[in-house]
Amino acid sequence: MKNIFEYMLWSNPKNPANSYEQHIYEQQSHFFDAKTSVFNDSVSLFGLIKSDIILRGLLNRHIMNADINQFTKEQLAFEGVQRALTLELPYFLFHGNKIYIPTYDLQTNQRYDKAPYELKDDFMENDGDHVIDPFAVYGNSIFDSPFTRLVKLNTSKNGVLGFYHVEFKTLFFITANGSLEQEIPLFNEKCKTVMGNQIWDKLEKVCQAYFEYDPSLLLSVLKEEGFISTSFYEECVEEYEKMERKKKV
Repeated sequence: MKNIFEYMLWSNPKNPANSYEQHIYEQQSHFFDAKTSVFNDSVSLFGLIKSDIILRGLLNRHIMNADINQFTKEQLAFEGVQRALTLELPYFLFHGNKIYIPTYDLQTNQRYDKAPYELKDDFMENDGDHVIDPFAVYGNSIFDSPFTRLVKLNTSKNGVLGFYHVEFKTLFFITANGSLEQEIPLFNEKCKTVMGNQIWDKLEKVCQAYFEYDPSLLLSVLKEEGFISTSFYEECVEEYEKMERKKKV
């Protein structure tokens, strides 16, 4: 299946220029430091989405650290002060715990949420020592959060979740360990379909077809549900059949 998807990405590229994600990246990329720069990747759509997740978390850290420094340890023990530190900051839930800074582990996020007074000593001066790989630790739950504009779909299989990005017009299938299994660009240039709210039921059908791991079926559903034009469908089928013939040689 990989080859036909590569062909679709090549034939129907999506440009993130002027997108909200690109704007966030350009405005906040200075938050990347020596420890988190490994997550700095704006080359691909998925890389840009992941980079923005990291940057939003680093912005949360910057805001909370600055606020923590305004209070004494005694003041930080008050529940009202603790609530004020995280007020209106985005987070996602992991095993029932709020994660405000994805590049920190669960325990450190719990301290920011419930025990910020424990951070007043030497933690913030050496916070780079506590950086983790959030995608390996938190998996694809991190993508179903206010840290992205991805919309999680209901259909899943073997821990792989389907997500749709409205502006990028792209489906992303993300594994349980937070890696990209597949990316499918929709609405090629000649596809003029207007769907409205029906799009979500149609996307579920596409996800169901994807998890059958049958490229011919998937291409048919994409065409039937209006996500690719007839001419692009025929082009993809021709390429797929050509690839299959080469495998048999």
